[in-house]
Amino acid sequence: MVVVVAVEQAIIVAIALSLISHTRRGYDPHNSVLVRTDGFWRSVPVSQGGQAAPGLVIYRFTHSLYYANAQRFQDVLDSQTAEQAVDQTAKSKAAQQTANKT
Repeated sequence: MVVVVAVEQAIIVAIALSLISHTRRGYDPHNSVLVRTDGFWRSVPVSQGGQAAPGLVIYRFTHSLYYANAQRFQDVLDSQTAEQAVDQTAKSKAAQQTANKT
């Protein structure tokens, strides 16, 4: 590339391409949830869900947090906490019904 254009222009193009690449990856990071299976920690996709311990979710955001992906980060955290709240409510209702039957 330096052969075709001057050094300064090649540096500017390289910086621009690097910023584009970084921003593109930042918009769609490959986030995961850490779960413990067979004594080892494993990353599973957020869509599969999972808990490290009952009531504990360890969310792994795999990119820098900045203006371009802040809303996505908040949306995923909101959905994860909402799912956990629904799961906990369902479990407590089931336990309460079982206790009432006895």
